[in-house]
Amino acid sequence: MKRIIKEFIQDKEELISTVAHLEEEVTLLNSNLTNMTKSVRMLNKGSEVLDEVLEIGKRYPQHRGYKNLRCHHCGRYGHIRPQCFKLYGYQNWNPPKHNKKKSHTKKVVKSKATYKDTQIKKEWKPKATMSCMIAHATLRGSKEDWYLDDGYP
Repeated sequence: MKRIIKEFIQDKEELISTVAHLEEEVTLLNSNLTNMTKSVRMLNKGSEVLDEVLEIGKRYPQHRGYKNLRCHHCGRYGHIRPQCFKLYGYQNWNPPKHNKKKSHTKKVVKSKATYKDTQIKKEWKPKATMSCMIAHATLRGSKEDWYLDDGYP
């Protein structure tokens, strides 16, 4: 019986030492886990910052937002009257697209109207001679009767 008790005591001591060893291993693994999660967070944050930096360097389409513009001269979309090729002529750097398909010769308009030449001059002319009468009232005058004259005979 004493022998069985001694065996149980030895087994208990072995199990206690195993549990202590496992507890040390758990604390070590938990600290490694926290360090790894910090590293992963830093990497993710770094990649987000990198994505933002790379996003800044991206080139967006040059004509973004021009699709809604409509020319009041030719009625086409994509430009407004001051940039209308039909009104001012095609530049050397931008020949008309339909001419490229039909022929291989370059056509350049030599006489180009300037914006100043096509500007409409507006002149103000009074429609009629009209006058406006204003009446100012004080507290004393507001108690008395008023006579309103519209100015017409």
